[in-house]
Amino acid sequence: MYLLISAILSFSLTWIILLSKKRHGHLTLDEVFGGPQKFHTHAVPRVGGVAIFTSFFLTQGLLVSAGILAKDYYLILVCAFPVFVAGLSEDLLKKIPPIVRLWASFASATFGFFLLEAQVRFLGIPYIDQFLWFTPFALTLTVFCIGGVAHAFNIIDGYNGLMVGQAIISALGVTAVSYIVNDHEILNITLVLIGSLFGFLFWNFPKGKIFAGDGGAYFIGFILATISAMLVYRNPTVSPWFVLVNVIYPVWETLFSVTRRKFFHKNAIGLPDSLHLHQLIFLRVMCHFDGWKRNSYTSPNLLYLSVIFSSMGVLFWDNTLAIFVIVVVYIILYVYIYFRIVNFRTPKLLLPFR
Repeated sequence: MYLLISAILSFSLTWIILLSKKRHGHLTLDEVFGGPQKFHTHAVPRVGGVAIFTSFFLTQGLLVSAGILAKDYYLILVCAFPVFVAGLSEDLLKKIPPIVRLWASFASATFGFFLLEAQVRFLGIPYIDQFLWFTPFALTLTVFCIGGVAHAFNIIDGYNGLMVGQAIISALGVTAVSYIVNDHEILNITLVLIGSLFGFLFWNFPKGKIFAGDGGAYFIGFILATISAMLVYRNPTVSPWFVLVNVIYPVWETLFSVTRRKFFHKNAIGLPDSLHLHQLIFLRVMCHFDGWKRNSYTSPNLLYLSVIFSSMGVLFWDNTLAIFVIVVVYIILYVYIYFRIVNFRTPKLLLPFR
């Protein structure tokens, strides 16, 4: 019921944003030619994150008022506020540096560490785990992981349905494991998030009538990372590596991009470019399509791999060694696909629409 409520709210709020875009378009529209990461064909609002945040906030309030969630769980929105505001400010002003948004995500993660017990206290690696029970080490790693995931979801945003589709897949993975371990609080929070995402997805895919924007991407990534950290901390039987494999696409995309820019292209790691895997698929694999089809058909090529690897993560949710192997396999597959496309030898597994 609460999933449905959040979906209806998100759908309706997004519709209102679209109906009123003539009034706020001078602030909210994302222009077609605005940088190397712009690949849409017409200007659309980039503040869909407002609808996602608001629907999540209101439905979360219903859960708390109904006694399904303790009042403490409202703190997740308090923690998310800095990173959401930083992202939304970029959507409106278009001049907030990436480093400021990254530090905002670190601030939100710090609040989550102390207010929600969203803490990374073990990695399944004996000697390192001993240090993580020392709070300064745990705090540093937690802030890096949660803030990094929030930033990673922003990096994969830009194509119709890609970021939100990945978020839904990851949220479903958390839902499945929280159900297995009977963590009903995390389960309910995740279902509300899924509803908010589906309501927005109706307008975002396939024709891309609205984008989640930086505010939406940072908020979604932060919520997913936070509830995942809470799930593992509250249920030690869950492998911490499940969290990684469940968001492996955006995380590895970010790490690979940092390495590529720093060591191969000798560029600043924060400098935007058009060489992410999803951009190469758009430019070289989907080039035989026109308009919104070219944009929208880019996303399924990556999301079906996320479905496969997230499902394997759920299957081996308590087996750290198995999940570690799955992570390594994904990295190898990603690098193989990337360099095949770079060399104009696209593997057939990325051509399901030809």
